[in-house]
Amino acid sequence: MASQGYVKYKNKYITPQELEVIQNSAEELDRERGWYQKIRLWHGWLSNERFRRGLDELKAVDDPHAAAAVIKFLAADNRVEVRELCVEVLVKISGVKAVIGLVKLALFDEAAQVRSAAMDGIGEEHYQHAQDAFVKALKSDYNAVVCRAATALGQIGDKKAVAPLVEALVTMHSYQVPSDVPANQTYSFTTDGNFGGNGPSIPPSVMAAVRTGQMLAPIIVPQSDPLPRKTVTVRVEHFNQEVLTALGKLTQQNFGYDKRTWHLWWAAEKNQGSKSVK
Repeated sequence: MASQGYVKYKNKYITPQELEVIQNSAEELDRERGWYQKIRLWHGWLSNERFRRGLDELKAVDDPHAAAAVIKFLAADNRVEVRELCVEVLVKISGVKAVIGLVKLALFDEAAQVRSAAMDGIGEEHYQHAQDAFVKALKSDYNAVVCRAATALGQIGDKKAVAPLVEALVTMHSYQVPSDVPANQTYSFTTDGNFGGNGPSIPPSVMAAVRTGQMLAPIIVPQSDPLPRKTVTVRVEHFNQEVLTALGKLTQQNFGYDKRTWHLWWAAEKNQGSKSVK
């Protein structure tokens, strides 16, 4: 095996190129682990009298290998200002690993200013990697995340995002509501923004929370009735305006929420494009 150019590694013969990949991966992991202890320590200082020093140390971080530790400790902090610091550090670090954290914050953070800063912090050179993550998020169980992903794609996406966006025009999500709502009931947001369905309506306060993304699936509606009550799952059909807006930006077309027409138009566009290349 050696005469054929292979090297022995852990009782196996592999190519020198494979060995180099293994060694580089191990080195990368060791360097990432080295940052966990530091970031954990400095993050802890943000809660005591060493706040200023912890802040200075974190702001000075610029090693891409620190991204995973920064995401783990700062992105999960319940203080908005610490999560904003997380965005600042990740933007400074840059690189693919930092973009993973920025996308996570842009999709899931509860504070609009954090989501906006994270979105703005994704450099143009990383748009393609971020787009892949946002496209995946279009299939989220949470309608608010679907809409945030669509908004992001409207800003940084390209034509590769068109087909997934078409599929996300109308999505179905499950919510848990009081038992006085019939089981297996289906509701939908109509194109004019109204909420319709057959049978009893869901409380307006719940609907407002669903619309604005404050209440994510699955949700259990708080009860004013002191008696214990069961909950049932209802399916809510969402006509996602954010998705339609993103499609309009990427295609300069508007076929409403008609997926079939969108798919037919897009197939014709791709076919026309392939003919032009020839």
